[in-house]
Amino acid sequence: MSSPAPGTLTLYDDVEPPLQAGAYRATATTTVSVRGADQSLQSQRYFQVESPRFALPPSEIVACYPPRNGHGAFHLSVPHIVLRRRTLPWERALDRGGRIPAPAHAPNEQAPRGRTPWMALLLLDDGEGQLLQNVALEEVVPADVFQRLGAPSGVRCDALEIERPLLASLLPSLEEVRLLAHAREVSSDGRALDAGDGFYAVVMANRLPQVGARHRVCLVSLEERSDLVAANPPAVASDGIVNVSIASAGLLAVAVAPPTGIRTRDLRGFHIPIRPLGAARLVVLTSWTFEGGDASFPDLMRGLDVGLFGLPADGGGPPLADTGHLPMTLEDRAGVTQTVWYRSPLVPQEVARDTAGPYHAADQARRVSPETGAEDITYAAAFEVGRLLCAADARAVADLARWRRLGHREATRGRTLDQAAARLSMDAALAADLPTAPAPVLAVAALQRTATAAVPRADVSGLSGVKVAGLDAAAVADAWALATPAASAVLAPRPITAAVATTLTGAPTAAPPPAVTSAADVESAVTEGLDRLVEAHDARLAPAPRRRP
Repeated sequence: MSSPAPGTLTLYDDVEPPLQAGAYRATATTTVSVRGADQSLQSQRYFQVESPRFALPPSEIVACYPPRNGHGAFHLSVPHIVLRRRTLPWERALDRGGRIPAPAHAPNEQAPRGRTPWMALLLLDDGEGQLLQNVALEEVVPADVFQRLGAPSGVRCDALEIERPLLASLLPSLEEVRLLAHAREVSSDGRALDAGDGFYAVVMANRLPQVGARHRVCLVSLEERSDLVAANPPAVASDGIVNVSIASAGLLAVAVAPPTGIRTRDLRGFHIPIRPLGAARLVVLTSWTFEGGDASFPDLMRGLDVGLFGLPADGGGPPLADTGHLPMTLEDRAGVTQTVWYRSPLVPQEVARDTAGPYHAADQARRVSPETGAEDITYAAAFEVGRLLCAADARAVADLARWRRLGHREATRGRTLDQAAARLSMDAALAADLPTAPAPVLAVAALQRTATAAVPRADVSGLSGVKVAGLDAAAVADAWALATPAASAVLAPRPITAAVATTLTGAPTAAPPPAVTSAADVESAVTEGLDRLVEAHDARLAPAPRRRP
């Protein structure tokens, strides 16, 4: 499957993980026949599939919108969070036991496709709920939910405490949770250093921010929270009345008329004539805050008065040129003071795009401006500002260091593989597959080199420099009390001649042994050679016959 073209993306309902998080047992069984009777052999191994559960590490978060501590016109944007691992929202089950009933559908209504994620993103106005930090898990979830989670001991997490009627109006239903999460594939060309393979998971909220309000966004865990997640969303009447029924919490039906007619709107300020039985708590995986404004950046730019650019209406101001340049005093590295020009990114007319980059240092961007005839440090200053902003961003520095480390590792690996290919005289077909499958390619190349090596048969592997006692003539001669030429003759991979046999045994032989052609011949030749060694050894150690006086 090809990657999306730059500027486009591909959406997926979900991405199924190979295995959901949890403990697993692998059992291997085989049946063998021994003396006509079948016997079954079995082996078991246990392993754990790990996944974030009660907290989300920062390394799993690619981006969140609106940005953390941001301020702007976000009232037309749906808050969402982008996760680095594409399978993360579906790695656990929301309702493993099927306690939530099946949602109701109208005739000919198609149910949403895809798996149900175990997390949801809640947008809260300032004052809706309270964020509790470092709370024991037993104090966050009910006792039965704690048992279904496996009763993990010593787990502490952040929690959201919120009134149940308000949570019932904010928390998405079973099918809405499915619709608010998806996976996307984007083009990684020209993107940031941590773009990865272009696959991400996205979880969205079901509310829009308000203008001028402060909000908190919480990514909460819904694992085994069948006590809170409803099968169907509250019914919306034709007059905009939202009917919220929380029978499981022991509450009466609530009729609320939001000002906008949207069921997930703010319920504060409306009288709810019931007494709630308490607040609910949810495990918070991560959260952030932002503040909504009344104007976006394009709105602010369109509202600028550029009719008197460089000439403030109230007088004073910096001495700007007609081109927007400001004269500045610059002291260079040699200590020489000179007057240079600088302008901001906002100019009253279109400027030519700088195509001389990329630059590796700010001084490379210094140039003489054709408009002013003096040195212009605008691009040099922009380069330095960008470098400092990048150095101040710990995440960007970490991504840059990782990119550099991976590049060095790949370069080292490539150089090593090239050296191995050269040493093994690898052909072009094998060398093309070497980067993708180095182990089998190197094994095949080594076998080819061994089979075609122009070396003596006693050293077909080319390990002539390795001294092994069984192949070293001097060691054999010392161990068996033989002359070195005799030991060399025994180790030589050729039939023993009559002269050599005479040297070993003291008696000539009629003919050399036959050539070795099979495994049986190899065994016979080895046995015969050892017998000759023993005979030669015994002959050297036998006492000489005494002569009669």
